[in-house]
Order: sequence, then structure tokens, then C-alpha cells
Amino acid sequence: MSIVKNPKLHTITYSSGRIKNLGADYEVLNIRGSVFINQEVKLKEISTNGFSSFSSHVEANLLKNSGFCTINGNCQVKEIINAGTLKILHAKINDLTSSGKLTIEKSLSADNLHIKGIIRAFTIQTKHLHLKLSGVSKIDRLNTEELNIDICRKSISLFKKKLICQYIKGKKLNVSNTEAEIIEGNIVMIGKNCKVHTLYYKEDYSIAPNAIVQHVIRRK
Repeated sequence: MSIVKNPKLHTITYSSGRIKNLGADYEVLNIRGSVFINQEVKLKEISTNGFSSFSSHVEANLLKNSGFCTINGNCQVKEIINAGTLKILHAKINDLTSSGKLTIEKSLSADNLHIKGIIRAFTIQTKHLHLKLSGVSKIDRLNTEELNIDICRKSISLFKKKLICQYIKGKKLNVSNTEAEIIEGNIVMIGKNCKVHTLYYKEDYSIAPNAIVQHVIRRK
């Protein structure tokens, strides 16, 4: 195990090992190798680069990941910046920006999501989601106020860029490259390369010429 301490900044850096007793006086945790955290952590900032695994509850103002990070407990963080591979069980986030691969095994609750890459999730509840697809993403249930889905044109991918979703619900929805069983919203714009089984709308909707929507139903 390699440890670097910086008492002035209340910062500690680990490059290897299993951590069971992280001092309560530290505010910043840096991981620069293969590290397993086997305790709850409450910090101002967490920065991971390498392989990191958190076995329990994680609470922080900021989490920055550029490696492979797994959080097996609840995650309550104000801001997440992910440029690597991030896997979370449950999460409650204010703002999340991801340019890598993001996996939510059970549930994610957030105010703002900006995702440029790939996401796999069971349920997502958010106010705003902007998703730029670079491969195949899958979300079982998505509930949002405002949604924008398009493709990342600069990325090079061997896979088709699309979102596969069972259920999408929101107020203002603008989707493309999406396959969904049900889309339900106040104002819904179905863009190109979409396949939708049933579209429910309240105020208005539009469907691109090459999109396929089997059923359109107006809600009162």
C-alpha cells in the first residue's frame, strides 16, 4: 500500500490496498491505482484514476472519475464528472456529466444529466437530460421534465448509436435514434431513426418521415 498525506489540504492519496479506516479529518481522497474502500466515506472531493471500489455509502460534494470506479452502496454526491467507466447501485445527484460509460444498476435521481457516451440504467428520475449517443444505451424506465436525445457525430463506434428504452415519460421530449415501447409526454417530437410502439401526448406531437410509430393516442 502506498499512501501520500497532505495535512495542510486535508488530502490523502492511495495507490493500492484495502482501506478500512480512513481518518475523519480528511476532506479530499485521491485514488491513483487499485484501491478498495471498505467503509462509508463523507468527503468534500473524491478523485479516482485507476481501479477503485467502494463497498458502502459514498457522500461528497464532487466525484471525478477517469478510471474504472464501482460504488456498491448508496451514492449521494452534488456533482459527478465521469470520463471513464462508472458503475453505481443507487445514486442521488445534483449534476452529472459523463463522457465515458455510466451504469446505474438500480436507480438514479438527479437534477441535470449531460451524457455523451453510453449509459445503462434501470430507472432514472431527472429534471433535465441531454443524451448524445456514441453507441447502444439502454434505460428501462426514464422519467424527466425535459429530454433531448441525439447522436455524437464526432465519436467513432462499431455499434449503432441508439437508445433502447421500455418507458419514457416527461413534459417536453425531443428524441431521435430511440427504440421505445411507450413514450408519454405533453409535447413530444419523434425524430429520425425512431421506433415507438405507443405514443401518448397531451398538447402536441410530431413524427419524422423515417420514424416508425405504431399507435398515437391523445391524453386528456
